[in-house]
Amino acid sequence: MVQSHSVNVKRLAEVAQRLYEEKLRPQLEPQYDGQIVVIDGESGDYFMGENLHEANEKARKKYPGHIFYAIKVGHPAVYSFGSHVPVSAYL
Repeated sequence: MVQSHSVNVKRLAEVAQRLYEEKLRPQLEPQYDGQIVVIDGESGDYFMGENLHEANEKARKKYPGHIFYAIKVGHPAVYSFGSHVPVSAYL
């Protein structure tokens, strides 16, 4: 459930990403590589989990209705998708 006030999702993502890069990355990557961190951009609080569901549930218990930003610690994306379809540069 989204809070009733208007939420600027792009701004929350920028704030959460900056928080991760500046404060959380140095303390989380050595110990939690591969785990998921869910960040509440409004409070700056973060929640760890072995997977997205676990981290998100922890965050929602404390901040129901908030929108969160998720990062896989030590990786550029939470999940990646592969394809067996050949891709051509000459499309």
